Order: sequence, then structure tokens, then C-alpha cells
Amino acid sequence: MIAKYSFIILTIIFSNQLLANNDYFVKKNSQAIRDSLNAIKFVNPNDAVEFSFQILENYSEKRPNRVFGSVYAALGQIYHIKGLPRQSIDYLRLAEEEFIAAIDYVPPWQIINFGNIYFANGFFDEAYKSYKRAYDLFTEFKDNQEFLEFNKEQNFMAGQATSLNNLALIEIERKNFIQAEQFFRQALEIRKLRNDKSDKPHSYLSLAELYYKWGKFGRVSTMCDSSDIAVKNYSISDKSIESRYLGMAEQYRAIFYDHIGNSIKSASSFNKALEHYEKLPIEKTRLLSIISSLKFEKGELSEALSNTNEALSIAYEQGLNREKINLLNDKKEILYKLGDLARVQGINEELLQINKANVTEQNRDMLINIELKNELSAGLALLNKQKEQRKLILAFSGLSILILGLVIFSIRNQYLASIQAKKLAEQSKLVAELELKTTERELRNVSTAIMEKNEMLESLKKDVNYASQFLSNSDSKHLIQPLKSKLDDASLGKSDWVEFKNHFDRAYPNFFDELSKINKNLTIQDLRLCAYLKSGQTTKEVAQFTGLSVRSIESRRYRLRKKLGLGRNNSLFDFIQKLKLPEVSHTNFN
Repeated sequence: MIAKYSFIILTIIFSNQLLANNDYFVKKNSQAIRDSLNAIKFVNPNDAVEFSFQILENYSEKRPNRVFGSVYAALGQIYHIKGLPRQSIDYLRLAEEEFIAAIDYVPPWQIINFGNIYFANGFFDEAYKSYKRAYDLFTEFKDNQEFLEFNKEQNFMAGQATSLNNLALIEIERKNFIQAEQFFRQALEIRKLRNDKSDKPHSYLSLAELYYKWGKFGRVSTMCDSSDIAVKNYSISDKSIESRYLGMAEQYRAIFYDHIGNSIKSASSFNKALEHYEKLPIEKTRLLSIISSLKFEKGELSEALSNTNEALSIAYEQGLNREKINLLNDKKEILYKLGDLARVQGINEELLQINKANVTEQNRDMLINIELKNELSAGLALLNKQKEQRKLILAFSGLSILILGLVIFSIRNQYLASIQAKKLAEQSKLVAELELKTTERELRNVSTAIMEKNEMLESLKKDVNYASQFLSNSDSKHLIQPLKSKLDDASLGKSDWVEFKNHFDRAYPNFFDELSKINKNLTIQDLRLCAYLKSGQTTKEVAQFTGLSVRSIESRRYRLRKKLGLGRNNSLFDFIQKLKLPEVSHTNFN
């Protein structure tokens, strides 16, 4: 069934004729739409994003609905594997709101998605809580007839197994291998009880990875063989999943063979894994990175560089941001070993460009909010038009009927007008709230992006200064000097302030005018500090944003408190937050 839906979705994506036909995006096809998106979201992330926005644009069922919730959840998962946690969390929260409005509860799979983000960023305690909560909910829902009305019991059992598997991964990170094995074994037993046993190989492969990290190398090959047998015994309709399982088995065999020094078998298994991963870009990228690392450890630098370049090519093509950054850092390390400092400089510049691209990617979601606001505005215009048409009809009708009729129509008109006025007021409120959320969200994203950029610049400066210590002649030092100059220029932060202020003025118009009324002697530095505090930044975050020390910012805060006439018991932050902003013209302050 999934293979059939995959064919449908690929046809939809690559055919303009089918995309123009919205008959597909209707309620009767809701399950097919969700299955199609799930079938490609990890195989072809870029295609999945394109299809997701086609669904959001064309799906006709009245909001809220499960399809929109599933699409938002899928986008959250896709941006997670692309290494963009901010977008991932934003979409997962949208999914959470949609599900609550549509079915009055949040599916436990959503909780697992949040846990995956915590896990990827090293917050293992938070991830553990999420996975444990998801497991408890799956267990509760499995025996609850109310939830079985919308979900199959098999789906809840699959959720139990996935939750246990993820709990085991956390125990591996904590080196609690015995507890990890217990979780993996529990998940395997649940999967054996399911009617659809196509995910049994996943448990065997998880155990293979555990035993390798545990040092029980003799069991690795046994688990890989068990996975291959399970793949052959149970028909897996989705060939991409089958290829993933077969590739993972060969991958673990190859790592095992490399560990025991059997280079021939290791190379053979790696090649087989690459063949299975040919149409799985994420898995192939990660495998090439593993091969490169093993080559690097053995001193085979040219081969390691070749594998890294191939993996980078796939990462760029698929937009795999996290893998891209990791691979570029791996490549930089290889080039250091090769003594190619000129290309190291090129990679540092490339990392700067990636950071800029990340800011662009982070702002992409803002366009969706703008589109929603435009839709609300269009709705207001339509309501106004309908109101005017109704008035004209009532006026002409009143001329042709008796006074009694006029009175009746007048009463009816007043009633309808009150309803329309109420709707207009509600719509206006929604537009205003959406516009405020959008501008505040833009400001928050810009502030975070600038701080992340400054942190990266400082890190790159350290790398460059470190590398320059090993340069023995003036020509080599001359090669790296342009990069130092670019980093120094980028650290000045003038363009950062201009970009921040543009978004700040939109979120809090007339803020600087109001401050000037309180004290006309406030300096430019005072006004900027007030803006940073208004946007919710802490002293440490202001220091990161401006490139100054925390102590310098504290001194500025002390002087600012005096200028504003605040006593010891008055909070500067609370004063700035509670400052009332009348609607007057903007101060042209730069």
C-alpha cells in the first residue's frame, strides 16, 4: 500500500498537470495523502517539503483537521533531520495546536518528535522524560476504545516499541548497556506480537549497534544475520525501508570487520551497504562520513577526503544542514593534516556562508504567517462587500413593500449588521494578533541568528589564529590575512544593529520617542541597550549580541538606571517591558 502511495505522490510532485488538479486534496483521500507524505519524508526530504506546502495550500477539508496536523508534524521531522531545530520546533508546535483543536488530544508520536530534538541536541534527561511519557500514553491508548476509534491497536504497539527503542538509545549514551539491552528486548517482543512484523529488523539492528558499543563483538554478526532473515521472511512493501534495513546490516558488519582487522570483508560490506543506500541520501551521507573517519584514523587521507567530498555533495543537494556542517569540519581536519591551509581558509568562508543561509532558511516560515494574514485581510474585504450588498438589497426591497415590511426588514438588517460587525471585529483582532506575533517572531529569530553568527565568528577567529601559529613564512601568513580581515569586519556588528532595528521598529513602533520624552539626554548606546532589554535579552545575551563583556553591559545598565531615575527596588527590565507606547511617528534613530 505504501509503495502505491509513494508512486502517487511522486507523480503529483513532478507533474504540473496533476498539481493543478485539486480533486486529489479532498477529505476522502486524507489517509492516502498522509501515507504518501510519510513514505517520502525521510527518503526525499526536499520533495516532501514541496508536497507538504501543496497540501497546506490545496487541502479542502474544514480546519482544524488531522491532515494539517500530520503535515505540520512531518515538516517538523524533516527540518529536524535537516539540522534546523528552530523551524522543527515551530512546526511541531503548530501540529500540537492543530491536533488539540481537531481531536482534543496530542498524539504520543508528537511527544516522541520533541524527544528526538532534545536527544539530537544532547538534552538526554528531557528526551528521556518525553520518550517515557510517550510510552505510557501508547500503553494507555492501546486499551482505550475511545482512541481505538481513530487508530489501530497495531499503531499504538508500534509506538510502544519505538518509545522503548529510543529509551535504550539514551541508556547507551549513559553507558548503561544492561538497561539498554532490556529496553531493546522489550521492543523486540512487542514487534513480534504485531500483525505487521516488518519492523522486527529494526530491533535486531539496534541490538547489533548496542553490542558493538558494549564491546560484545561476537553478537554483532548474529544480530545482523537475524535482521536479514527477518527481511526475507516478512514482505516489506516499501522497498526504501527494505533497502535501509539491508544497508544497516552490512554497515554494522563492515564496522565489526574493520574493528577485528579484516579489511577485505570490511570493504566488501561497506560497498554492499552503499549499494543499498543508493536511493537513501541521508543514510548514504552518514555512511560515507563513517568510512571517511575510519580512513582518517588509518592515515589514508586522500581516500578520506574523497569520501567526505562525496558525502558533502549529497548533503548540499538534499539540504542536510547538520550533516553539511559536520562534514565541512571533518574536511577541514583532513586538510589540516595534509597541510593545505589555503583550502582550510576556503572552508571557513564556506561555513560563514552557511550561517547566512541558515538565517534565510529560518525566516522562510515567516512567509506562511504573512500569507495567513493576507487570507484574513481578504476575508475582511469579502465580509465588507457582502455587508454593502445586503444593505442595497434591503434598500431596494423596502421601496416595494408596505411600512410594516420596511420595519421587519429594518429589524432584520440591524440583526445581520450586528453579526457582521461582530465577525469583522473578531477578524480584525485575529489580524492584529497575527501581525504582532509575526513581528515579535521575526525579531526573536533575527536576534538569535545574530548571536549565533557572533559565536561562530569568535570560533572561526580562534581557528584562524591557531592555524597561523604554524605558518613559518611571510607568504603563508599573507594567505590567511584576508580571512582575518573579513572576520574582523564581520565582528563590527553595524549591519547587525541596522537589521535588528528594522525588525524592532516594526514590533515596537515609537519606542525610542517614548524614551526620549523621559530623558532627552539618553545616548545612542543607552537607546540600543533599552531596545535589547525590550526584546527580552539577558545581560549575557546582550554581551553576545554586541561583542562586549558582561561587565561592560552591567556598567551601562547601572548608568542607564540613574538616567531613568530608578531606585534600588525598581527593576530596569520591568520598567522597559511595561513602558506604554502611544501611536506616534517613528524616531529616525540609527
